[in-house]
Amino acid sequence: MTTRLALAFKNLGRNRRRNLATASAIVLGYAGLILLGGFVTRIEKFFRATSVYVNHIGSLSIYKPEGVEKHLLKPRKYSLSPDEQMKARQVLERIFPQHEGIGASLHGFTLVGNGCKTWPVRISGLEPALEEKLLKHWAVEKYAPELLNSRRGKALWEFKNMIPILVTEKVARNLGKDNLNLDHSLPSSAPASTTVPDCNAADFRAQSSNDPNVQLAGRTFQNNFSAIDAEIVGFYSSGLELLEESAAQLPLEALQKLYETEAVTKMAIYLPWDTPVEENAALLNSELKKAGLDLEVHHFKEFSVNPFYAGFMNLIYVMSAFFLTLAVCVVTLTVSDTMTMSVLERSKEIGTLRAVGFKKQQISRMFSEEGTLLGLLSLPVGLLVAWTVTLIVNAAKILFEVPGISTRLEVVLEIDPVHCAVAGVLLVTVTSISGWITSVRTSRRQIVKLLQSHVS
Repeated sequence: MTTRLALAFKNLGRNRRRNLATASAIVLGYAGLILLGGFVTRIEKFFRATSVYVNHIGSLSIYKPEGVEKHLLKPRKYSLSPDEQMKARQVLERIFPQHEGIGASLHGFTLVGNGCKTWPVRISGLEPALEEKLLKHWAVEKYAPELLNSRRGKALWEFKNMIPILVTEKVARNLGKDNLNLDHSLPSSAPASTTVPDCNAADFRAQSSNDPNVQLAGRTFQNNFSAIDAEIVGFYSSGLELLEESAAQLPLEALQKLYETEAVTKMAIYLPWDTPVEENAALLNSELKKAGLDLEVHHFKEFSVNPFYAGFMNLIYVMSAFFLTLAVCVVTLTVSDTMTMSVLERSKEIGTLRAVGFKKQQISRMFSEEGTLLGLLSLPVGLLVAWTVTLIVNAAKILFEVPGISTRLEVVLEIDPVHCAVAGVLLVTVTSISGWITSVRTSRRQIVKLLQSHVS
């Protein structure tokens, strides 16, 4: 084996131009695969951080059976009672002691009005203390800073003696509240506005744009009419363009007051970042059944609870698989062409090796080892190229628009060691097999014909 490796390494010095061209194809192919993997990794982490923490889907979420599909149609029937919340929380804390947070949320539809005009919104009632913890989570700050930077004004947890509400900028614009001076907004105990607006006044628009007070109206869980006053304290973005026209957030207790209930739509648990969710969802579902709770568990990768993440990432993975196949095919054809020409030009050498006692399998292995060595020597260069490009792209702060995303994202490449290892093994395997296949047929020819062969 040592002799074969020595011959294989020595033979790489022959036909340097051809071997250099082959190595260049491997280098570029490897660098391209690393960069593609780095982009996909970064996009996936953005959507994961946005889904789990910013949009409160959680690593795992607990609903009533069929609650994901029907909680907005029949909120009273498909909501978790206080007793179910307490028991579910006990189960979560027992089997996931390493959790980063457990919280409940209430979701529904309501009308937001400025005294003269109303706008329908899909509203979320959140626990302010947990909301603060989630928005300050390291994954959000690292992978979804664009959403944090798009926020204006103050946050829900900064107010105790009033009802704060966050709306998207499009909702604020539809209500004539998009020019609020949020940098000098209300103190934490500001009273609700009691001024009755004159909707026909010429300066109504100007007056309304400076007044953060809004009215929320909706049907309670008992199907009665209810209304409360709130103050717009900030603008936020969910990250999804689909929700920008009709999204709002306020404290959970305030929304429960509006709906006259103590129930919640779901409970969510936030597990450490890289915790596998599929098997933990199955474990939690089993433990809930043992506790006598008729509830169902979902994880954030499921299409039913997170359709944008599931659909978009499936598209990304399909496109990545296509480009991966294309890159591997290009490298394979390049290496096979080089190896074929090398074998044909070295037919006499193969005949001589056969004549002095080398077996056919040994000769095939020698060419296979040449391909392997060529691939291994090319990988560090490809990694260096990918690392250099990553530094340049990340430093350039390039912004691009993603269909369905409400804000432009920064192009950030993140080299993943696992992707590097997988791509490296794949390309080295390709070069090794190419060298072996192209030499098998030639090495099987008769020794006399090999010694008499000539390639012009």
